[in-house]
Amino acid sequence: MTRVRSVGSLFAVFIVIGVIFLTGAYRGAPSAAQQAQGMATPQPTPPVEAGGTLPGNPAIQLVQVANGLVDPINFANAGDGSGRLFVVERVGRIRIIDKDGKLLDEPFLDIQDNVKTDFLEQGLLGLAFHPNYK
Repeated sequence: MTRVRSVGSLFAVFIVIGVIFLTGAYRGAPSAAQQAQGMATPQPTPPVEAGGTLPGNPAIQLVQVANGLVDPINFANAGDGSGRLFVVERVGRIRIIDKDGKLLDEPFLDIQDNVKTDFLEQGLLGLAFHPNYK
């Protein structure tokens, strides 16, 4: 009796594996129903290469806003109506660019002594302001 159960279990496993291979589910292939409804997995977009073109031919220009920053990696607007931009420097400072585009000498925050920057994944990496910040 035990041998019959073992053979039956083995047969069931082979059936399941066969169905998986025949339907393409092991490859993540879309089902016929997904294809019919336009839900099939889209083809990946080719990578953009230097000298290539962008869809829609957008006009893009790099503009230097300020100089004198050390490894700037992020910026934010406080949403307080002042027009200031707060620039995060990975070394542990947050600097302010005023509404006239001038980089202020006095940092908003300076925690350089407490920030480790030995590797690229380390340092001060971002900031966020409370919605009611003034």
